[in-house]
Amino acid sequence: MKKFGILVLLLMLFAPRAEAVNMVQKETYFDNAIQMAGLPDFPPFAYYEDGKLVGALVQPTIDIMQNQGITIVRAKYQDDFENPKVLITYTRSGDIELLAGSYANTSLFSGLAMLYPAAVTNPIHIITLYDKAEENIHSEEDLAKLRGVVSTSEYYNDFILQKIKNLNVEFVDSPYEAYEKVILGKADYMLGSLYYNRIMISRYGLGAYLTYSAQPVFKMPIFVAMSKVAPYLSLYIEAFKEEFSKPEYAHKVKEEIVRIINDETRKNSGVIPPSFSDQNEEPQDIEDMRDLAPEFEDEPEFDDNITGAHIVEEEAEKPQPKKTINEILDGI
Repeated sequence: MKKFGILVLLLMLFAPRAEAVNMVQKETYFDNAIQMAGLPDFPPFAYYEDGKLVGALVQPTIDIMQNQGITIVRAKYQDDFENPKVLITYTRSGDIELLAGSYANTSLFSGLAMLYPAAVTNPIHIITLYDKAEENIHSEEDLAKLRGVVSTSEYYNDFILQKIKNLNVEFVDSPYEAYEKVILGKADYMLGSLYYNRIMISRYGLGAYLTYSAQPVFKMPIFVAMSKVAPYLSLYIEAFKEEFSKPEYAHKVKEEIVRIINDETRKNSGVIPPSFSDQNEEPQDIEDMRDLAPEFEDEPEFDDNITGAHIVEEEAEKPQPKKTINEILDGI
């Protein structure tokens, strides 16, 4: 009986102490700030502005994780962040703990743990000239019959990349090259993410010429990811999941998407579009453009100031169609 009493006393002495040790470990680690980086130049989700990481996934994540006592700081910008593979290697090795803007089941992001749930998806739309709207496109088979173009400056998950490769598409290095091919009639359409291209099209002053499909062709959930070698990874995953599941987090990310796109559009409202011209071909006349257009039940109205090889700069003066980002938000 005496031995039993001693045993009970020992348990009473050591059990709270063991619990306290666990709490100290968790709280001490969470007290250490963790670093976040983001995919380079991928607005609105993550990009660098004057060397500072910004984007729709950044500030909302920093704010909401304070509920868990987790402090997130922006990783100091380095020149080699411009190479996404280098940046991801830093995260994979644990030098940087968090990466804003990642896709699940994608080899580019192997070695990273996706923090569920994703607040939003990144919708991929068909982008065409207004005169060549998507009315004759109803399936992937329809797309395969047409000439497409894709900019490699965007990021896709492996599933979508495989789908795209099955289409008749050409890959180019920049959105500028993709827009040029669509406007010159060298491609029937472009595939691209809605938010990124709304921003890039506004930067080139092409908002009056290019339009988006009403519905996305694909949707890709986009994540904040964490290095798999981060200490106490399971504790962090649990904490992030609790906060990311809250409706206010997704709402704030969507608000940031809208704000960033609207700010960019306003900032670029006076931009003069480039005059694309084909050096190897004579400019096409309006009748030639009719041959390039898809078959419509009602003949489309053609703008006499647009030919297959040139956009007059004065066209920047005409009012742009009213189409707000809020019309699309239900799809993300």
